[in-house]
Amino acid sequence: MTGEETREAAPKGRSLVLVCSQPGAVIVHLPLEEGRTLVFGRGGGTGDPVDVAIDDALVSRRHAAVHRSGGAVCVVDLESRNGTVVGGETVRGAERRVGPGDAFEIGPMRILVAASSPSGADALVVADPAMRKLYSAALRVARRDAAVLLFGEPGVGKGTIAQRIHDASRRADKPFVRVRCGARTPRDLEEEIFGGSRPGALDLARGGTLLLGDVGALSAAAQQRLYGLLDRSTSSEPEVRLLASTCTDLVSEAAAGRFHRGLHAFFATLTIRVPPLRERKQEIPVLAQNLLARVAASLGVDAPSLTPEAASLLAEYPWPHNLQDLIDVMEYALAVSDEGRILPDHLPPSFHGRAPGTRSDGSAAPGRTVLRIRRDGSSFSLAPTPETSLARRGAIRRLLVRLAEDRDRSGGAGAVSPAELFASGWPGDKALRQSAEGRVRTAIWMLRKLGLNELLRTTEDGYLLDPAVEIVWE
Repeated sequence: MTGEETREAAPKGRSLVLVCSQPGAVIVHLPLEEGRTLVFGRGGGTGDPVDVAIDDALVSRRHAAVHRSGGAVCVVDLESRNGTVVGGETVRGAERRVGPGDAFEIGPMRILVAASSPSGADALVVADPAMRKLYSAALRVARRDAAVLLFGEPGVGKGTIAQRIHDASRRADKPFVRVRCGARTPRDLEEEIFGGSRPGALDLARGGTLLLGDVGALSAAAQQRLYGLLDRSTSSEPEVRLLASTCTDLVSEAAAGRFHRGLHAFFATLTIRVPPLRERKQEIPVLAQNLLARVAASLGVDAPSLTPEAASLLAEYPWPHNLQDLIDVMEYALAVSDEGRILPDHLPPSFHGRAPGTRSDGSAAPGRTVLRIRRDGSSFSLAPTPETSLARRGAIRRLLVRLAEDRDRSGGAGAVSPAELFASGWPGDKALRQSAEGRVRTAIWMLRKLGLNELLRTTEDGYLLDPAVEIVWE
């Protein structure tokens, strides 16, 4: 870390709170403490205990589990019948992380992560002069109740800055709610903001802050309705402070009549431009190490350190998708590294000017996924999809070779149990000492991050190679 780096003090005395609402029911606030897991579902019977009961036929007996990981929330779908909706995506049997202001849905219940207290690995790191200046400006406007427009490319951290504005405001002990305007149909988005069959975001954020992400995606009807509410509000202390973010030039959109001029004037009074990651070179190695620490902590393993050579490659990379790219690269590096440090070879092939290597002899059946395995078990690759063709080592390799051999011998009848999987040394000593549930979550996370979810199926007995996968021994 450089001498120029600063670390912002995190707000104290607050906790993550889940705000639960469903049609015809009151809004319920559930604190989520570190180390506690909440199980949502219909319940019923002594073998299906739940912490939050949802009486609806669309909800499984044990539908989803939620636990805290620092300043974020991990939502795990428990192989439910209808899945758990996270960020508009239906998730089945997998885990997703959501942060303050994000929402997920279990049947008719909508759950918002409404407040937080960042600390430890979640404390903000600012290591670039431009970003220190930006955060100073954000803290100054936080003291006011005025609307703020955050402008920048996708993935630059506009939501994080909005969270910091809320945290530094007098509303910090009230909900911070985020709506992603581009992720819903116009009708669903209007109901999510204004309410209908259940309370809307404006109700849930009462007294606090509402962030309208990608505000340029609001329909004309929603823009008019929102401006009408603002125009009728005469109170000097609004019930909800409104923030907005966009990657669209709203000045041009308003001039062309595609965005409501009055609404644009309301948001654009205070505008903060967030620079892309490629303009924050001093910050990239620090952010990367911080992300490594977060991901490693969630898996119960030691965080490797970045070597200077790897840090130099990271700093010079163009990062077309900004922070999302950096997160993906750090998760990739952690998955393939087993030496306690991140070397240049642990970064994706794109950092070395080459595409992931897959040899294809044209024998793959159209539309089939082909798993190519060296007969000595030293590596494997996927074809004909080069972007997921990765050479792997360790327990991942042992698992795939074992499953391939079992299928060749038994015609696909066998499955590797989680106990067998972890007995082979995956993913590390610390994770092995965690709970059985934690180890299985780790395995699922690793499989998904390595792009192997298309190869495997989970059964009650463990992991099975998907029958649709074609195996080619080389």
